[in-house]
Amino acid sequence: MNFEIKKDNGRKLASIRRIKEIRPIQDADLIELAIVDGWQVVCQKEQNFKADDLVIYIEIDSRLDKDNVNFSFMEKRNYKVKTIKLRGQLSQGMIFSLSILPKGKWKEGDDVTKILKIEKIQDDYKPDMPNDLKRLNSMKKKFMSFKIIKYMMRYEWFRKVMIKLFVKQKKKNGWPRWVAKTDEERCIREDTLINTNNGSKSIKQVIDDGCKDLILSKNLKENKIEYKKIISYLVEEQNKDWYEIELENGYKLICTGDHKIYINNNYINADKIKIGDECDIIEM
Repeated sequence: MNFEIKKDNGRKLASIRRIKEIRPIQDADLIELAIVDGWQVVCQKEQNFKADDLVIYIEIDSRLDKDNVNFSFMEKRNYKVKTIKLRGQLSQGMIFSLSILPKGKWKEGDDVTKILKIEKIQDDYKPDMPNDLKRLNSMKKKFMSFKIIKYMMRYEWFRKVMIKLFVKQKKKNGWPRWVAKTDEERCIREDTLINTNNGSKSIKQVIDDGCKDLILSKNLKENKIEYKKIISYLVEEQNKDWYEIELENGYKLICTGDHKIYINNNYINADKIKIGDECDIIEM
């Protein structure tokens, strides 16, 4: 069956795009990066995509058709296409081979949203657009000055994405909606020892054991020490500048400069700590 593509001035959630470049991911044997119209997408090497290939690009904030067997692997993500981070790389959307489409003369730019039954995720988040845009421009001056960003900011959907990514909106529970519940860029080394309900363990050991341990933590709101479960974690394999902090009791902490340390009743970056600062420690 052949399909006729009609012009649609609305947002193309799924469209035919061309891969500009394929980039390797360091220490990754199974995945690589495909660059599509400025967006980067993590894809499987076994898909054998190459530069200049035409592919189906599905934008973030799209919901895939749960009845399409080609999308069955997305069930655990509720068929939602979101920006995610894999092996330290942002993946902004998804790409598929044209083979999942009905036979036809597909060309670059064709909108296949309706054919694949892709829907936009309905989000109840409504940004305070004028004020949020001012904060965005103030926070990301250099980034916002790039020509491609200025061009894309003409579109309302892109402005909303930028605000959700960079402006500190808060959910009802007080957690910023633009931050996943993990310090994705701030790191401590895997050999760091932490107190758990099963004794002292290295971070690597806790992860290898399936994150089943409860971690001894300080509840700042109630000012008490308690064991808490791990919400999420990220293994970061990129090279970073490490800082070694030694306390007067001989304890050493090795972490990145932007890792937060509770100093003098306040969280500050590790690279801002001075000799003589006092920090809370929990001795078992």
